[in-house]
Amino acid sequence: MSWLSKLKQKTYSLQVRFFAFSLLLAIIPIITIISVSYNQYRSALKIRVSETNFNTVKQKADNIDFILSDVKASSLFLLQNSELLRGLRQTAEEGAADPGNRLKSEQVVREFIYYQQYIYSIHLRAVNGISFDSAFADNIIDDRIYEGLEYTDYALGFNTLTDYSKREINMFSIHTIMYDIRDFTTELAKLKINIPEETIAKIYKDTSFVAKGDYYIIDPQNIIVSSTDADSTGSSIFDVLKISNDDYSNRVNSPEGSLDMMIEREEWHVTWNELMFPGWVLVNTVSFTDLYEDYALIETFTVIAVFFSLFICILFIVFFTVKVLGPLKRMRVAMAEIGEQNFKVHLDVEGKDEISELAGHFNIMSRRLDEMINEVYTGKLKQREAELRALQAQINPHFLYNTLDTIYWMCRIDGSMESAALVQSLSRLFRLSLNSGNEITTVGREVELLENYIDIQKKRYEKAIDFEINVDNSVLDCQTVKLVLQPLVENAIIHGIEEGDGQGTIRVDIQREDDKLVYRIADDGAGVDVEEMNRLLKQVGTDNRGFGISSVHERIRLNFGDEYGIEFISENEEGTEVVVRQPYKPGGLV
Repeated sequence: MSWLSKLKQKTYSLQVRFFAFSLLLAIIPIITIISVSYNQYRSALKIRVSETNFNTVKQKADNIDFILSDVKASSLFLLQNSELLRGLRQTAEEGAADPGNRLKSEQVVREFIYYQQYIYSIHLRAVNGISFDSAFADNIIDDRIYEGLEYTDYALGFNTLTDYSKREINMFSIHTIMYDIRDFTTELAKLKINIPEETIAKIYKDTSFVAKGDYYIIDPQNIIVSSTDADSTGSSIFDVLKISNDDYSNRVNSPEGSLDMMIEREEWHVTWNELMFPGWVLVNTVSFTDLYEDYALIETFTVIAVFFSLFICILFIVFFTVKVLGPLKRMRVAMAEIGEQNFKVHLDVEGKDEISELAGHFNIMSRRLDEMINEVYTGKLKQREAELRALQAQINPHFLYNTLDTIYWMCRIDGSMESAALVQSLSRLFRLSLNSGNEITTVGREVELLENYIDIQKKRYEKAIDFEINVDNSVLDCQTVKLVLQPLVENAIIHGIEEGDGQGTIRVDIQREDDKLVYRIADDGAGVDVEEMNRLLKQVGTDNRGFGISSVHERIRLNFGDEYGIEFISENEEGTEVVVRQPYKPGGLV
């Protein structure tokens, strides 16, 4: 025998079952509520943190754009400075003859740098041969960046320059071409404005913002040029995010946005925002583990609150089990003693609750049991007497059956075969109508009763009335209330045929319709007043008019429900149809 079978067979006290049930009743809702709430909390938190992270990255991108925009706007001073333009318009020979103009041009650039906090240096390379850097640094000039630039157009690049102390410094450089404002087709010089990478990096490294994780600035070739993760600088963003070029392009297909992706079996949140120069993007990556780090304390307190709540629930359950169910256990023991005919048992009554009242009534019961023994004995004698009377009542119908049977055989002996047949039909009708005292019979027996009744009526009306009975054989063993058909057929004879011209047809159809057993009794007699007949179903008229059909209707409703019963359908002078509905219950009698 398995342990589960033994567990099922073992008897547990009410205290144990109540304790187990109450514990489950406490644990299941708490765990369910906490689980649902926790999942909803994590989901809402995920959305909230994602939105916060997105706003933070956007703010950082806007701050970077502010610096780039400020530098661009400031550079217009150089593009339109007449003294600088005068020096750039000189030919190489004019510059050699008058070197003061070159010095003035350099002075203009250096004075401009003095008031610009974001600019490290400006490198200028003029068509006339003038080339200098305001910080005396060596610059790498990529002429491809200047291709296609028109007046006031700018391009952003990333490069390294070497300062006067031979130190290499990473720079974000804004490139533009200086055209002669008197002739915009004339190029005067290429201008390169250098912004230290660390100036830009301070923005996304600023700890006053709440966004966590790593930041990357990527160029139009998707190469990381600046990052909080120094090891990733110079790498492709595809390699860092562990995704393919196509996957990255399909996901990051808008100037700004965020998405969740799996990186090395860990869920990460990636946020991006395009900078003011097309193709340059600020990207932030952070794992959800880090995002939830600040909320770990809340989760810890939640778990503590759950266990504390369970502990309090257990204390209350134990208290209730001991204080309330303990007296019930003592009462069970006392009742077992009464079962052993110890009627002197007594319980101590404490308190004024329902259990105390029950104990008081138990004491009264135990005192009364001795007094009731004689009363019970007397009651048994009376019960035996009632059973004898019931047996006598059962003997009387048998006497009537035997008497009718004697009359039947006397008629046969005297040669009165018709009388014998009538007596036999009456005997069968009487036996079937009694149905051994049972209210429920079968359709088959009800049809047999009706056939015996019709046999008797045929002798009375001879050929004046035709009877037709159509029964679906599948419903013969279906359960039905006894004495349904005979009263309705009798009603059709008396109020339909006799009140007409005395001749006609009565048709009985019995069949199943969906989940209902339906009788239809139709005659072609005088017809009836439907409203009056339906009223008689609810209340018997004077001289017991409608008593038979009312009795059938009420017995059907009492046995099967108010939705079943009798319905009259009639057209005056065109006959009457009675519809009886009962539930379809196959299987015969049990």
